[in-house]
Amino acid sequence: MLRVRVGDAGYRDPSGYPVPETKFEGKGPAQLFHDGKVVQATWSKDGLTGQIELSTKKGELSVPAGRVWIELVPQGTGDVTWSK
Repeated sequence: MLRVRVGDAGYRDPSGYPVPETKFEGKGPAQLFHDGKVVQATWSKDGLTGQIELSTKKGELSVPAGRVWIELVPQGTGDVTWSK
C-alpha cells in the first residue's frame, strides 16, 4: 500500500465531476502486508517513468516472490483497514 498525493487533472468527467490525478512520483509512506504481518516502509520513485523503490529504517525492502497487488491510497484522505 503506497500513500500518494492526488490532485486535479484539470478536466471533468461526462457527469461534470473533477477528475482526480495521482501524483505518483517523489516519495511517501508505504506498508507491505505479507504472511500475517505488516512492515512500515517508505516508497520512492524518480519521475513518472522511474522504478518504485521500497525502504525501511534498516535499508532496502524487497517484496517477497508471488502475486503482488499495489494499492495507491490518497495521502490524508484514504483509509486502510487490515486484519489477520
